[in-house]
Amino acid sequence: MGLSRCTLRLLLDEARREPFSGSVVVLGKQDVWFTEQTLRSCAAAAGVALRDVPLTLSPKPGPAREGYLSDDSMLKALGFTDYFALDVSDYEAADIMHNLNSATIPAELEGRFDVVIDGGTLEHVFHLPNAMSALGRMVHSEGRVIHASPSSNHIDHGFYMFSPTFFWDYYGANRFELPAVRIVRYPQRHWDRPWDVYEYVPGALDMVSFGGLDGGLFMVWCVARKTADSTTGVIPEQRGYVRVWEHGGALGLNAAVPRDQSGVRALAGTLARRTLSPAQLDRLFRASQLYSMRPRITLRKRHFGLRHIGRY
Repeated sequence: MGLSRCTLRLLLDEARREPFSGSVVVLGKQDVWFTEQTLRSCAAAAGVALRDVPLTLSPKPGPAREGYLSDDSMLKALGFTDYFALDVSDYEAADIMHNLNSATIPAELEGRFDVVIDGGTLEHVFHLPNAMSALGRMVHSEGRVIHASPSSNHIDHGFYMFSPTFFWDYYGANRFELPAVRIVRYPQRHWDRPWDVYEYVPGALDMVSFGGLDGGLFMVWCVARKTADSTTGVIPEQRGYVRVWEHGGALGLNAAVPRDQSGVRALAGTLARRTLSPAQLDRLFRASQLYSMRPRITLRKRHFGLRHIGRY
């Protein structure tokens, strides 16, 4: 589990949108892979004022030799006043011992935190419904849960690799707000190279869902904000299939499907403008199945209207 320069930039984007304060709990102690100079330069570029707190080096000898920061001091510099680490094991001296596979959480964790940061833990927890419920219950109303979770090309890194629709559909079904859902692409030697960040649009990736991505590593960045109406126990159905179930009968099986790539891209362009009708969604969904075995289409070429936010 670790926080890279790109993760820092994404945290700063969120801090600029809604400043951090109060208490933060991280799932597992986080290795920080950047220095104080990088923290200060990125914060200045993002227009985020850092708190004047002592910045300490990582407790691990290797990262400390590189000048990499400790996660607690870095997060306090971003605005938090109280820091806690939660883990199932005490091997890194976590502040809170809890197994996210459990169906319950200790009463003292209910609504305790302003922000939960999952910097690469969820994929290692087998019981996802229990884990997701726990994270939502640990933040108070208006609190935030932040995920940096592996997607494509992380085979055997954990139990799971996540599609953005997992977070979109779960949090949507449980009435959380989603101020930021991003797709991040990075190379295998990723610590010293830029990462490409894209805004996620539901349905826009249907055409690359069967082998259409390139050889890069992909991550999902998700910020979910709890509201007074939020729940944690609703199990979602996948958005794409719900739309097909709702509208497929009315559209019929013979609705026109684009017969070439330009027709599919035209539909995707409409999706990017967020005006896709149920009929167009159904056509795009079925067209994606026709073209799933066509030559690879990469996110870096900005297909399907995914807005390229930047290279971090």
